[in-house]
Amino acid sequence: MKIIDSETGKLFFQGKDWTSFLDGSPAIHKDTAIPLAQQIHDMLIGRGFTYMQCWLILHLVITTLRQERDTKAL
Repeated sequence: MKIIDSETGKLFFQGKDWTSFLDGSPAIHKDTAIPLAQQIHDMLIGRGFTYMQCWLILHLVITTLRQERDTKAL
C-alpha cells in the first residue's frame, strides 16, 4: 500500500502540503514525510513479519526517539 493512500496519510495531509504539531515542533512537508514513511513501510513488508512484530520494531524506534528528544535535538 502507498502511504499517501492510507487512511492516516490522508488524515494528516487533507488537501494540504504541510502538517503541524501541538508540541511546538515545526511543520513538516508531505514531500519529506511521505517518502520516508514509505521507505520504512517498504523495509518491513515482504520479510515475513506479523503486524505485531512490525509494531514492536516501530515502537522500539519511537520510544528511543522520545528518550533522545528529552536530551537533545534530533
